[in-house]
Amino acid sequence: MPTFTAPAGSRVTMKVRVDKRPYLAGFQTPPNNSNWENITPDADGMGESREFVMPAAPGEQVSFNGQYDEKIGSSDPDPKATYTITFSSGGGDRVVVPKDMGPVAREYTFTAR
Repeated sequence: MPTFTAPAGSRVTMKVRVDKRPYLAGFQTPPNNSNWENITPDADGMGESREFVMPAAPGEQVSFNGQYDEKIGSSDPDPKATYTITFSSGGGDRVVVPKDMGPVAREYTFTAR
């Protein structure tokens, strides 16, 4: 379970990209103790951006689950999908989903500082 910190009251942007089509990621809606805002799919269909606002009080948390999956053809020489997740507050995650092994779940927790 990746954990992060971000300034209290700040806006955090999450960017998610996959290295091969299709983009099959989903996120708990709404996140615990916040809401998703400005959800924007990437023009090339290979990812998205979304934002949430941290709580105003230091020590309070925002958390959410992510699910990452794949739909890789049987003749693919590299039978996995790799998701790269970055956060504007710093840090990120990398999720590798081998063929027929998805979805892979992650829970993210952000603590206000």
